[in-house]
Amino acid sequence: MQPKRDRLAGFLYFLVVVTGIFSLAYVPSKVSLAASPAELLANLEGAEFLFRLGIASFALEQIVFLLLPLVLYRYFRNLNVVAATLMVLFAWIGVPLAFVALGHRLDLLAFLNEPAWTAMGDPSLRHAAVASAVSEYRNAMAMTTLFWGLWLAPFGYLVFVSGRLPRLLGVLLIAGCVGYLVDVFGSVVFPAYPESWLAPYALLPAAAGEIGTCLWLLFWGYQRPSAGQ
Repeated sequence: MQPKRDRLAGFLYFLVVVTGIFSLAYVPSKVSLAASPAELLANLEGAEFLFRLGIASFALEQIVFLLLPLVLYRYFRNLNVVAATLMVLFAWIGVPLAFVALGHRLDLLAFLNEPAWTAMGDPSLRHAAVASAVSEYRNAMAMTTLFWGLWLAPFGYLVFVSGRLPRLLGVLLIAGCVGYLVDVFGSVVFPAYPESWLAPYALLPAAAGEIGTCLWLLFWGYQRPSAGQ
């Protein structure tokens, strides 16, 4: 008998990837948080709806990211229950941290629209609040990113030993964990790290591993042994 193939994880992973690319790559490319507070408010005013879509997309990504590890746990628990449990735990810890970061994105909309801020006579006070929100957002995202990396280590190990997905994907996922850790701790320990030669490449293994795993699960599914196999 042919083994059954489960594509649910692929569908959920696809939603995570698409909403993540939109909210964390496309929207910031149009509304850069690296701009000065005055420029950021001006950019937000011209692209408010896009920024709101980015917030909604990021929230949806995190909701789906609560479900994805559960489905993956169902696939891999018989291989190594400790690794499967750590995979879920690390993924779930990142979700509330991500929602904290999302709250600071919502703060930026408050500074743009709420009368208490827009009617303020001294714009420097509003600009200082914008700068503070951006800083808090980045700090929360740094902690979120740490756990986005950590969950890839047990996940990659399980992919590698399962024999039901290409082992190269497992290697890339584990390398992706290392890349995330380098990126987070490099930024914390070395202030010049973001301008270093390594920074643009640190997350490439994670991107290749996650997108590759997503596409494999989406199109080929997780191969489940049939009864008696």
